[in-house]
Amino acid sequence: MKRPLRTGAPLRVTSVTSITPRDVLTSTRRPALVASISYVSTPAPESTTTSTLSPFMSTSLPRTNDTGSAAGGSTPADRLPRMYLDVFSDNSFETNCWLLGADGTEDAVVVDPGFSPDRVRAVLDAESRRPVAVFATHGHYDHIGAAAEFCGDDLPFYIHEADATALTDPEGWGSGPGTPPVPVKDTRTMADGDVLTFAGFRIEVVHTPGHTPGSVCFLTDATVLSGDLIFAGSVGRSDFANSSPADMARSLNRFLELPDPTEVLPGHGPRTTVGRERERNPFLRER
Repeated sequence: MKRPLRTGAPLRVTSVTSITPRDVLTSTRRPALVASISYVSTPAPESTTTSTLSPFMSTSLPRTNDTGSAAGGSTPADRLPRMYLDVFSDNSFETNCWLLGADGTEDAVVVDPGFSPDRVRAVLDAESRRPVAVFATHGHYDHIGAAAEFCGDDLPFYIHEADATALTDPEGWGSGPGTPPVPVKDTRTMADGDVLTFAGFRIEVVHTPGHTPGSVCFLTDATVLSGDLIFAGSVGRSDFANSSPADMARSLNRFLELPDPTEVLPGHGPRTTVGRERERNPFLRER
């Protein structure tokens, strides 16, 4: 049973009927929701405002970039109220490594350190921020590849229990041949409904499998770090060896129960909002 997280607003979803107000991200107090989603691997024309698509995105439709946020480089994100927020994405996969913490503290949480640990630390140092914990939205190497070096001997690394094997036996877990292990020293597993308190605020773990068995979103008061569940104008692929299209559809339905103003910080590409994706994301509309 999924635990209620907070009360949401009525939904406005073109692909779902019989929608009523309910607790956000709760699957036990609502009619069955089924989003119609296509999962294909053929490349699509790229938008003139975006760069190369991530291989972890569904690519039958072009990505959109109408949020006004830069997708690449180490570019400070607009500050959310009472919150430090920054992103490092200068890597070949354009994986977003998010850095966040509450105002009034020097602590910061690092989410998805896939690359360049020294450069990520430099971004934190420039803002006088000290990392206190590292989180992974899932076990793909572009999201965890630098975790061992970044965490070193001191920082705890949190990953969902279903993706923890990606650290020690990546090929057995489902990564491609030749993917190296990531020997993090202090690995801590998490599960749906867990609440982690770091850097001055609470972060709720929402299990959203489909892209990988242990994919999660991290939910704060005004934001959701969506990993490779959803992007601006696209969704994560569910055609990998350990993916599940059925789980992906259920996870996207949980995402759609969040309030429209919730800011989405995805694993690749620009920021967006729940409402924008509800209205514009072609993968969430009935086809």
